[in-house]
Amino acid sequence: MPKKLSWNQNYSVGEPTLDAQHQKLLRLCNRLSTCPADNGATANKLFFEILADLSAYAREHFATEESILRACKYPRLATQEADHAEYERHVNAFLKAAETGMPDKSELQKLLSSWWKDHILISDMDYRNHVMAFNQAAQPARAPLSAPQLAALRKKTGLSQEQFWGRIGVPRSSGSRYEAGSAMPDAIRLLLQLAYGNADEAQTLFASLRKTAG
Repeated sequence: MPKKLSWNQNYSVGEPTLDAQHQKLLRLCNRLSTCPADNGATANKLFFEILADLSAYAREHFATEESILRACKYPRLATQEADHAEYERHVNAFLKAAETGMPDKSELQKLLSSWWKDHILISDMDYRNHVMAFNQAAQPARAPLSAPQLAALRKKTGLSQEQFWGRIGVPRSSGSRYEAGSAMPDAIRLLLQLAYGNADEAQTLFASLRKTAG
């Protein structure tokens, strides 16, 4: 059974929303690692329930991470997307194998533990400085929106949640949480200002970003 992992600040990618998601993924990986190793009906049911939760949340995390990196114009986004697709292939292969018999649960536990560490400490650390610099550059022009203001802004556009958030590459589920009061990444806040702010505000913000990029 793989050793349980513990979160520490060295794992931070400098973006609170992604850090929180990484911590939840870590908790799910740890839950999977503590499942009983036997193939009894109860143990197997618990194992696949946790695996399903982990797979679903990983897909949500990938969508959020990619939308933030896209907003930040991260130059190696394609590498991140390939890493995410590789994870999906591993899990899908495992689930397919389970259709014809119980695969090696211990092997999957080791694979997920190794993937999580590689995803955070190698793949995601590549974008840490880029995202932090982008957020810092956007700070002077950033105007925080409360949850009620955010919901009111969407309703003012006459768009559904899926349409409103989809225009800036954010999953509807994430947009719903932001409207309910969850912390919003600076990159997403910036996209909202550019997409739905008034023309003068958007022009000033864009000029500020262009100046920083230059």
